[in-house]
Amino acid sequence: MLHEGIKAFFLAHLEDDFARVSVVEHHTKEHTHGRTDERSYYLCELPEDLPDGSRWKGLHAIGMSINNTQRRKGDEIAI
Repeated sequence: MLHEGIKAFFLAHLEDDFARVSVVEHHTKEHTHGRTDERSYYLCELPEDLPDGSRWKGLHAIGMSINNTQRRKGDEIAI
């Protein structure tokens, strides 16, 4: 249940580029082993209405990472 709540939270806020919440972002780009990896990391304070969040004592923030890999052949894989 916690995973689904975090997923829904980030999907909703990615749509408006985090206009309604405070977010810390970090982006990386690496060229290794014949591929390019671009990663984006997002960290937000724990939402008060996060389903099942109260069971996780000491939880103060939630995060998400997005990995986009492009191989030499032009194939693209988003994870």
